[in-house]
Amino acid sequence: MKTGLIWKEWRQNVWVFVAFIILVIGYGQIEVHQTIESHNTLQKYYQSEEFALSQKSKDEDLYVDETEIEDSLKVYADMHVPATVFSMILVLFMGLKITVFEKNKRADYIAQAMPYSKFTIIMHKLLLPLVIIIGACLLYSVTTYLTFTANVDAHYLFTLNEWLISNLNALLLLLLIFSFSFMMGTLIGDVVVAVAATGALLLSAMVITVGTLRYNIIGFYAYFKNSTIESISNSDDLSFLFDRAPYANYIILIILVVVFLILGCLFYSKASLENNGLMLMLPKARMPILIIGSLYTALILTTLNIDNDNRVSDAMVKSYLLHFGLTALIAFAIGWVLFYKVKKLRRI
Repeated sequence: MKTGLIWKEWRQNVWVFVAFIILVIGYGQIEVHQTIESHNTLQKYYQSEEFALSQKSKDEDLYVDETEIEDSLKVYADMHVPATVFSMILVLFMGLKITVFEKNKRADYIAQAMPYSKFTIIMHKLLLPLVIIIGACLLYSVTTYLTFTANVDAHYLFTLNEWLISNLNALLLLLLIFSFSFMMGTLIGDVVVAVAATGALLLSAMVITVGTLRYNIIGFYAYFKNSTIESISNSDDLSFLFDRAPYANYIILIILVVVFLILGCLFYSKASLENNGLMLMLPKARMPILIIGSLYTALILTTLNIDNDNRVSDAMVKSYLLHFGLTALIAFAIGWVLFYKVKKLRRI
């Protein structure tokens, strides 16, 4: 381990790392105390005379029974979703900060002037962020769990196993966001383009792509089976794709994290300092990105326009393929103009 490189990365990014730890743990504690306060307020209400009188004034079929009370007082392990979303934004910034932001400030000139290989530099560049992300998630998990157990009756609280699984999901998601933003930051040299492209791709992947891809897969499967989407959705034919065991999702996330990190290291090792500030650090990657990007754009914007109760007809499939092809061609043309006609975007 090269202590000079470690110190350099710490000195350049210490405020980002410290702010990440403080904000994640602090935001988590705020969220936990709000959940506990809401739980205690609701529990006091159920134990009050006001609730007893309201029960007496209701018809018997409108009574709030014990099961409903138990469910409303239950504290679930996945109630820290807002904190996870907040952390996703922070790790996205962290991944871009150690790559494209530093390139635009010429900080990588100092690193590459040191007597170390690019591989050594990039490994040390990754070390601190990964340690900080994992360490902050562990601290968040421990502190919030202790706060919950100290203030909420165990009867209403999630189990330790549920809490660990929920936090593992959040950690893998954060690592995925970081690794993807790290890869994009080593591929794109302009800050504005890197932030916009990374945010747009992540948002589309999480919000649009999964649902659209699932719907299209079911639709084409129904077409080849001469069936309806509703009957396919209610069958187990595609369970191997959509109803995977929990550990399979973890494996997929880990594979994606590793792939993005490897691609980021590869892009960093191949990029030249002469291309700092350009839209693409690797000019040879233009055509592959054009092809993949145009197909991805067509995939998320094109959906089989069918009724769940009707069979998928030849006309519907032809219409989908036509729209898919036109969208891909338009996206390719726009990308071609940007990549080959606009020499470079403004430097930051």
